[in-house]
Amino acid sequence: MWLAGILLLAGCAGTRASYMVYGERYHPGYDFGELQYYNGDKEMAVEVINTPFEDKKATARDIALSMRGKNRGTRIAFTAEPGPLTPKQTKIIIAFDMRPSDDGYGYCRDYLPDETGQTGTSTAQTETETDRLHMVMVYCKRNSFVSSVRARMPRPATVNDPAFQNMLAEVTRRLLPRPHPLYDDDQREETRRLLDILGY
Repeated sequence: MWLAGILLLAGCAGTRASYMVYGERYHPGYDFGELQYYNGDKEMAVEVINTPFEDKKATARDIALSMRGKNRGTRIAFTAEPGPLTPKQTKIIIAFDMRPSDDGYGYCRDYLPDETGQTGTSTAQTETETDRLHMVMVYCKRNSFVSSVRARMPRPATVNDPAFQNMLAEVTRRLLPRPHPLYDDDQREETRRLLDILGY
């Protein structure tokens, strides 16, 4: 099942580089229509933590630009440089070299990993994992968690590495699915009504 993660292969200059996308997590209140309302044909802020490449500002900008056109539905202009017209209700947080088990659930509440990949008292990835790049992408609505997806691959040399680009595209599609992957239409509508009552 794809929810358990899937191993994908990408070709690069005659070699084969692999990446794995896994660990999808969705809040029951995930609403694709709401995402399109806030961000369809508009910008969406992207915050990048622990960028794995030397020029951190340029890397964040390039990552956001690489995500454009990869979401389902109306195109979203992901940006690492949000401005006055960027909707404030939603954002994407991407963290690299966090603990492999870190699903980013607390990121929307500013419980973010530091430069070593630690959150609070948690332990960062071990030295034996430094040849791998770990990534988690999180979708936030205001200060609330909506969805997250994790991925890993052999550490790429640049942000333009084809396997890295393919991994970003796959994670973006899974982070913002259409429709909610865990519910049929009736279940999703019933959940939406309940969450409206609860004020989510």
